Amino acid sequence: MLYQSICVYPDGPVPLDSPLYIERSLIESLAYQEITQPGCVIRIRAPRGMGKSSLVLRLLNFAQQQDYHTVKLDCQQIDTLSLHNVNQFLRCFCRQMAKALGIEANLDANWDEEIGIKLSCSFYIKNYLLEQIREPIVLVLEQVDCLFEYPQLAQELFSLLRSWYEEARRDRNWQKLRLVVVYSTEVSVSLDINRSPFNIGLPLCLPEFTQQQVQELAQRHGLNWDSRKEARKLMSLIGGHPALVRSALYHVCCQGMTLDELIAEALANGGVYRHYLWQHWIVLQEKPALIQAYTQLVRSDQSIVLTPIEAYKLHSLGLVAYVGERLIPRCELYRAYFQKQLSVLH
Repeated sequence: MLYQSICVYPDGPVPLDSPLYIERSLIESLAYQEITQPGCVIRIRAPRGMGKSSLVLRLLNFAQQQDYHTVKLDCQQIDTLSLHNVNQFLRCFCRQMAKALGIEANLDANWDEEIGIKLSCSFYIKNYLLEQIREPIVLVLEQVDCLFEYPQLAQELFSLLRSWYEEARRDRNWQKLRLVVVYSTEVSVSLDINRSPFNIGLPLCLPEFTQQQVQELAQRHGLNWDSRKEARKLMSLIGGHPALVRSALYHVCCQGMTLDELIAEALANGGVYRHYLWQHWIVLQEKPALIQAYTQLVRSDQSIVLTPIEAYKLHSLGLVAYVGERLIPRCELYRAYFQKQLSVLH
């Protein structure tokens, strides 16, 4: 049974009952403590593959153990038509909340556009949904960065979230709402600092695995890496990136690859990471200014200085790491792969 749970391709969040979840005890304890606070906001931000969804699973499980209600909305699942219409989006948002809470929506009877759609949304949640719920509600908004492509919607929604947080300081109904905002990339929408939800609440940034954590995960895969030499060798290629580490251990443990074979193939052509690297490459191709900046990085033997905006965007995508105030490619795998890709363009 243990072997079966290990030899499942590592795609998506780590299941609650998996032996392969590596705790970041400080981050989890902070999240669990904060979610018990009335009207709180938790912001979980990290590049793709760093464990955001795995943490959310455990945070929701903790909330359910406290007898809290839980609602999870993935912004990527919202119809494009709704993203172009603020009123339609907020009605969809409220309807999904009501359905998740097991409450009849009754939107038409509780929606008055004459007072404004944002006030209608707030009154609906406060006076209709929260009024019927005694226990706290943990509302998770995942992939909110996909809304950055719709500036009007983003500005209206994000200012609304901020207003609920501020109302919770004096209103008991709003104190029942505990908000978790999950995102990967930079906040690319121009927001008034006093109307933004991205500078309030508890910020949680997920770090890479340490060598000790990589070692522990290898042992949970049944690999005898007691000398730590293997963990250091793997990390020299990919650092402690959780998704990349899990993929490597899966292929070594379950696909019969040796660690040396995996590293050699990855450096030559991307190897088991080809699909992951290609996704990054597609994003870069859509951003010519970032390609130019990243070209400087991967072709330099030393860390270099970029503009704050370029540095912030590349770091948000998970492509770079800081060495003091300077930047380098996040790992040797990225340097080797993107050097080859960028050489084709120039």
